[in-house]
Amino acid sequence: MKNKIWEKHAKFFVYENLFEPFVNHIRLLKKKYRPKVCLDLACGDGRFLDVISENTILTLGVDISRIRLQRAKKRKNTNIELVLADASCLPFRNSSFDGVFIIELLEHMSVRSRCIVLQETKRVTRGFLFITLPNPLAPHAHADPTHILNYSVKTLRKLMQNIFDTRKVIIAGSHLPFLKTPFWRCNMVIRSLLRYVPYASTTFICVVVVDRFGESTSH
Repeated sequence: MKNKIWEKHAKFFVYENLFEPFVNHIRLLKKKYRPKVCLDLACGDGRFLDVISENTILTLGVDISRIRLQRAKKRKNTNIELVLADASCLPFRNSSFDGVFIIELLEHMSVRSRCIVLQETKRVTRGFLFITLPNPLAPHAHADPTHILNYSVKTLRKLMQNIFDTRKVIIAGSHLPFLKTPFWRCNMVIRSLLRYVPYASTTFICVVVVDRFGESTSH
């Protein structure tokens, strides 16, 4: 049933255009942590795969939809592999990835499903996790009927801290709509605004540092 729902969603919603603030966030985060093996979880049509795979040895794109993975095959980088899988049950060993990217997925899930996916993400991550979600107060967040917007900055932070057993959780606004400048490149005033008033942006970003770089993947 779940697969049928997502295949139907794939037919009606095609995502191909890159969202520039997300691209800038991804590149700046990768420059800081230099991940060599990355996972794009729920990669969809693969619009961010080329950016995520830059300067990596291997980047895996995972999605539950065959239709979306067919579209993702056109990505140009040769270090990209695509895997048909459910985000709640990933076919990878523990601590397999230096960086995991979850872009616009969790807003489609119930609280219970989010917890399951994040627990599974924790299992396969040894470095950092990058998540984006729409601001539930933003008008565009209500355009997709599959969105479940029952979260806030407070509940997201608590969820991440509890699941990942870390205080290293940053939740901020992605950008100011009229500037489209990413959080890390803003001046201190705007940075503070996006950090402490994330609702000023149409999108939230969340970064969790797991700090298991170098751990064995043979668990």
